[in-house]
Amino acid sequence: MAKRTLGILNKNPLNVKQVPSLWDGSTGQDEYGHAIFIDNIYGIRAAVRTLANMFRAGNRTVAEIIAQWAPANDPQANNDPLGYAGFVSRKMGIPADTNLDLFTVEGKLKQRSVLYLMIAAMIEFENFRGYMLPLETLSSGIALYERDFT
Repeated sequence: MAKRTLGILNKNPLNVKQVPSLWDGSTGQDEYGHAIFIDNIYGIRAAVRTLANMFRAGNRTVAEIIAQWAPANDPQANNDPLGYAGFVSRKMGIPADTNLDLFTVEGKLKQRSVLYLMIAAMIEFENFRGYMLPLETLSSGIALYERDFT
């Protein structure tokens, strides 16, 4: 039987927290504050939007982004930001302290392939080792985010 993590059940593979005005495609939140989506592509879009905001706030490395994404002091989770960042950076094939150039100051995506690698690694870490979404789902979720800039 396939594993059923919160990210899978909520169609929120990166476990993005709900926002007060509700994310596009969201139907609410679970008991931990994670958004529940009608489709994984909306969960991906919310994750990309969150990553773009973190990037624009000055978080430019995998280590800096993950420290914000999964902070050690989150009372609802047993987060290990160093282990998480190490996992993601190894999957991406870069050091965790490498500066990334993912988005413009306006939030427009600059490096789709790098973002794809980062998100795929984060999804695997957030759910279980070996878990992957279909390429089409990731691409559709990223494209949904990119439509905000066309």
